[in-house]
Amino acid sequence: MRSDAAYLITGGLGALGLTAARLLAMEGAGTLVLIGRGAPRPEHEPALAELRELGATVVTAQVDVSDDDQLGAHLERYGTELPPLRGVLHAAGVLADRMIDDLTWEDVEIVMRPKLLAGWQLHRRTAHLDLDLFLLFGSVAGVLGNPGQAGYAAANCGLDALAHLRRRSGLAAQSIDWGPWAQIGLAAGPDRDDRLADRGLAAMTPQEGAEALAAELAGDAVQVMVGPFDATAWSRFTGPPAASSLLREITQERAVARPSGTTAFDRTDLLAAGATERRDMLTAFVRRQVGRIARAEPDKIRLADRVTVLGVDSLMAMELRQIFETEVGASMPTVRLLRGPTIAEVAEYLLEQLPELAPATAAAAVRATVTESVAEPGDGLGDLLGELDLMSGSELEALFDELTAEESELTAEERSDS
Repeated sequence: MRSDAAYLITGGLGALGLTAARLLAMEGAGTLVLIGRGAPRPEHEPALAELRELGATVVTAQVDVSDDDQLGAHLERYGTELPPLRGVLHAAGVLADRMIDDLTWEDVEIVMRPKLLAGWQLHRRTAHLDLDLFLLFGSVAGVLGNPGQAGYAAANCGLDALAHLRRRSGLAAQSIDWGPWAQIGLAAGPDRDDRLADRGLAAMTPQEGAEALAAELAGDAVQVMVGPFDATAWSRFTGPPAASSLLREITQERAVARPSGTTAFDRTDLLAAGATERRDMLTAFVRRQVGRIARAEPDKIRLADRVTVLGVDSLMAMELRQIFETEVGASMPTVRLLRGPTIAEVAEYLLEQLPELAPATAAAAVRATVTESVAEPGDGLGDLLGELDLMSGSELEALFDELTAEESELTAEERSDS
């Protein structure tokens, strides 16, 4: 880094932006320009003071980088009131998760503007400059995808493409597709960290992330994905869509341990066991999976506990359905899980769906019987059991809210009667 040059960092007051700024200051960057749409707050002052103590001149500015006029006006400051611009680090971004059926263009723009459009404006406005650094902070979502993040994944894919475009044009360019960071970043949060780790995306500590950033700054790769990644666990969570050429070789050649809570279950043993043992095995498996996903201790979950009372929501229900299909080979509709069956009822239902244990006609009869027993006459819910794939995310959420309210009333009545 040059002591007589300026380095622009978008999202500069965010946790990742400040982490990057600290590294640039340690590498000798003379002036750090931290820009964002908000002004510095008192809680930012310790980090800004540290940057100054490291020898950097710190400038903050409120700029919407996706706005061409605002960015153009800001860039005119370099070489006059600010030193010449020699580096750009684009760390801005927001999350606005939506299930794909609910996505509108306005939803997509929320994540596209600060991420992809801002990156493109930075490229277009600086393409004539001799930059030493043009670093784009992307996300693993752009490489692997992630349920509920179609817009965010697309925005990050765009950043990766921009890095390749610049490099082919002979311009400085790097894109880092970050995995989740612990404690800081958009995906931070204890529950979210644990759930992502179970899916194969363990979080990096801030120290690990900073060390990885330093290594990439010293390297020359145009695009890298950084973070712990268990490809086998990820494929198990996402199912067939993950079996792409990108992951196939990794999952075939690497034997990676399963996430906590998925051990001690063998489908072959399940099918070979007697009826009572088979029910016990599957019940224990269901209890572990619900406990893992809902963050409850499996040993404290009773067979009569309803999964919705334990905290299973619509996204968790979808995850459970995928696990049951992958591990057990039997499917339980998400909408049925949202009806709040007990642990024992879930296990019993899965047993009834195992194709090896009953002919297709018998399975169909069981399914029809279950549908009739679940739905009250005339309420229409029986029809919904076969229509989940046609429901939008908002419809599913509305149904979940309705069923949860019913479940809360039922639980209150059960407690008052006890």
